[in-house]
Amino acid sequence: MPRIISFLAIIAVMLQSMTACGPSAQAPSTGDACATDAPAVALTAEEAALYDSTVGVLLTQELWTDRDIYDSAHYLMLPMHYAFAVGDMEKINAFAAFFDRFAADVTGVDRYSFQEQGILNRLQFYYFTTQFMVLCAENGCLEKVPGGLLPMIEPQVETGFSEWPSNWESEPSRREHFYQVLAGKQYPFSYYSIIDDADMFLLAILCDLGVYRQKSGTELTAVETEAAEIAYKLLASPLLNEETEDGGWVFQRGVWWDYPDFAYAGHQAITANMEPKPRRDVTWDSSHFMRMAACIISWRNAQPTQERYALIEERRAQLATQFASEICKKVNGYWLATTFIDGTNGVYRYSYNTPGVGYSGYENSSHILTGWWGLLEDERICQIYAEILQEFPLEANRDTNPYFDFATIRDQNPFYDDDTGYDLGMYQCIVVCASKLPCDSRT
Repeated sequence: MPRIISFLAIIAVMLQSMTACGPSAQAPSTGDACATDAPAVALTAEEAALYDSTVGVLLTQELWTDRDIYDSAHYLMLPMHYAFAVGDMEKINAFAAFFDRFAADVTGVDRYSFQEQGILNRLQFYYFTTQFMVLCAENGCLEKVPGGLLPMIEPQVETGFSEWPSNWESEPSRREHFYQVLAGKQYPFSYYSIIDDADMFLLAILCDLGVYRQKSGTELTAVETEAAEIAYKLLASPLLNEETEDGGWVFQRGVWWDYPDFAYAGHQAITANMEPKPRRDVTWDSSHFMRMAACIISWRNAQPTQERYALIEERRAQLATQFASEICKKVNGYWLATTFIDGTNGVYRYSYNTPGVGYSGYENSSHILTGWWGLLEDERICQIYAEILQEFPLEANRDTNPYFDFATIRDQNPFYDDDTGYDLGMYQCIVVCASKLPCDSRT
């Protein structure tokens, strides 16, 4: 039955791709080209067709819905970066049209209740949006940015910075939580100290907005200036950062040890009736820390001094080394990810969605295929993606595809659902783009 449903979903998407064309799919262009000083490798005709039938189709959809808001930023971030890196105006215009529709809807009737989404969903999508704004600003395409984006996003995230409680309400505001973590405050639970993914996105959005304002010749707000300083302090703090002997980097080791998702991290495999076995030295899971690969670039580029910029640039290089040397391993001919960012494996999210089901060993590797690690501007990572590309086509099957995500069970867009996304070519398209990005650090 699942394969029948998958087949029907693919047919539906193919029909949509045949009709998703015409003027409404493109934003009006007021410029002939965007400048780029580090051009990516162009797609072949076959690869370009794959991009159009996946990313191109998705950009005609309204992806800020309850079902798609979380996944869309994950799956479209890398293809968007590729569009700018290669200077493809047709692709850039498609993203511009998409964000124009998004801004018009959310600031108008808000048909899909975007403003009522949870904090993480909104922040993740806002970060996707501010990355588009920054890419336009950095590549001389400011006219591509819909006028409604800045006044929509900036007040919300600045309010969130000062007024949204931190996760688990450990502090009355995200801002206060940053300073308490930097001060080494001891909380009832270790994980109350985590700089979580919502925190990463919040700071990255504010940093992006600061860069956008700078590039567009307007003055940064006080909150944007403060956010850049906090990002620097978080990555400079000896309390939070560990440099490895091999030139890598681990952030906040041990802070997750008493969180339920990590309760079985000391086990190497899932067995019947196993008991919790936490690890005091556990690090971030590699699937969630993938987000830092993008956020660290936003944090870096917002720094006002060479000293602060250089420190975060060093962390970027260290994270690239950590991924290439410790996280990503060649296993039975496939490039797979260790469970945790220190290069160790264990059981993660046991019984999170389904009793008795969780990730162990290299099973939680699908995040590699979303491509965010490719944003780290590193030759080794480009080579890894080039080698992963040779593994395609991959089947939507746990037995033959080591990247297949068997644990996610929520309703997803056919392009994002592992039961259909491989057959539709979504993962292959992202890996193609990741393998063709410029590989040198654009410092």
